[in-house]
Amino acid sequence: MGEMWSRSLAFVAIMSVAAPAAAQDEAQMEEDAESIHALYQQLRELPDFRLDGGVGRRIGENRQAYVQARERLEQLRRIQEQHAAFLQTVRERYAPGQEPWQFAGTLNRRFEELGLGYDTGDELQSIVERLELLENGPRELAMACLQQLEDTGVNQTLIRDLHEFYKLEAIREARTLLDVCPRMAPGDARIERRVARLRPRVEETLAVFEEEERRLLASRDWNGGVGSLSSGNPQQLAQVGLRFLRGLPDWGGNRERGTQVLVVSITRDWFPAERNLLGQVTKWALGVNVAVRDNTTRDEVVNVYDISLVTTGPEKNGSFGGVWVGESWRLLRAKLPR
Repeated sequence: MGEMWSRSLAFVAIMSVAAPAAAQDEAQMEEDAESIHALYQQLRELPDFRLDGGVGRRIGENRQAYVQARERLEQLRRIQEQHAAFLQTVRERYAPGQEPWQFAGTLNRRFEELGLGYDTGDELQSIVERLELLENGPRELAMACLQQLEDTGVNQTLIRDLHEFYKLEAIREARTLLDVCPRMAPGDARIERRVARLRPRVEETLAVFEEEERRLLASRDWNGGVGSLSSGNPQQLAQVGLRFLRGLPDWGGNRERGTQVLVVSITRDWFPAERNLLGQVTKWALGVNVAVRDNTTRDEVVNVYDISLVTTGPEKNGSFGGVWVGESWRLLRAKLPR
């Protein structure tokens, strides 16, 4: 009897020690799980620093795309620095020696009994894999940036394929990447050497295309238009067309771009724009050149568009309701009529 009583006391003593220890372990697990979940949510809200779709944005948008990518990269680096010690402790505490694809299942099973409503192991695996992008990601991003720099700042064949509005803009934008690209992977000697080689080549390419544009602009004149039309006065219709274009949201009404419609000249007589089933003309079009400036245009040039103003009905008059856009080119502003 005495021996049985002693055993009972020993069991009670063990249980009195084990219960708080188990509660303490469970509390630690809950705290770790909540920290993992919070970090997982933080990373979900942070956009990937890798460029979606690879290199090559619209001309004028590439620098901003890489600057934004670098900012996201730096955010991820800061998160890694802040949480590296915690993540190492968690891995050693719950799944020592296991790789992410292994410890996900281990932690899911171990934390399942807590009923948290999320899979702690899967979230930890996602965190670790996201942070592992920092191993090669910065250099890959820098290399992508340099490729964009070469394509639009050095490769004359590719640059010549661009519309003339964008050739110099592309090279000048690429030149700004000379300082952006190496900041993706600071201290990478290979990146720095490549930038050093590209820097003078970009300047040489820019000089070539600036001279080509200078000669091209010098050779061009404003088309003053036709002297007569099959219906209406060319000068009067030009003024009607000017007022019409200045009121359109995509032309003179474009406040975001600060568009200014400067001059219109009639360059082609009336021609059918639409016919009905009987072959009768229901709308007419008038060929026009229009000179335009906006907040992207250099002071000394204008953009000229070859367009057609389309009437709203079957009469050859200034009742315009639409615009067809054809070719476009640059012209020295000084060559416009005063």
